[in-house]
Amino acid sequence: MKKYQILNSGFLGAVFICFFSDNSRSEDTNFSRFLDQGEAEYERQLFRKAADTFSLLVLEYPKCVKCLHMKGKSLGRLAENSSWIKAMTYVPKALTSFETAHRLAPENKAIIQDLITFYERAPFFLGGSLSKAQKLRKRLGEIKSMGENVTKNNQPESRDSTGKYIDDEGIEP
Repeated sequence: MKKYQILNSGFLGAVFICFFSDNSRSEDTNFSRFLDQGEAEYERQLFRKAADTFSLLVLEYPKCVKCLHMKGKSLGRLAENSSWIKAMTYVPKALTSFETAHRLAPENKAIIQDLITFYERAPFFLGGSLSKAQKLRKRLGEIKSMGENVTKNNQPESRDSTGKYIDDEGIEP
C-alpha cells in the first residue's frame, strides 16, 4: 500500500512538472503573440485596440518596458484624435505609462524622446511641463554623448529594476 502511495505522488509530481514546463513555453508564445498583435494594431492606427492589448500585457507583465511604452504611445494617439473631454481621460494614463517605462529603463532613447514630446505638447494641468522636457532633453544629450554600448537598433542597453539588461525597446516578459 505504501509503495502505491509513493508511486502515485511521484507520478503526480512528474505530471505537475511537465504541465508547468509546457505552460511556461505557451506563456512566452502568448506574450509574443499579444505583443505582435498590439504592434500590428498600432501600425494599422487601431489605437483603441492597441491600447487594450498593451493594457492586458501590462497587467500580466508590469515590468515590460516595451508594453508600457507602447501603451503610452497608443493612449497618446487616442488623446490626439479625441475630443478634449475624452483626451482628459487618456492623457494621465499615457503619462503614467511613459513615466513607468522611463523609470524601468531610464536610458532608453525612444522612451525619453516620447516623454519629452509628451511634456512639450500636453497642457500643464494634464502633466505637461517644459522644465521636465528640458531636463530630459539634457539627459538625452548626455546619453548620446557618453558613447554607451548600443544594441543592434542603436538603442542603449538599459537596466530594469531587477538589474537585467533590456535591449532595444525593453522587451522583458
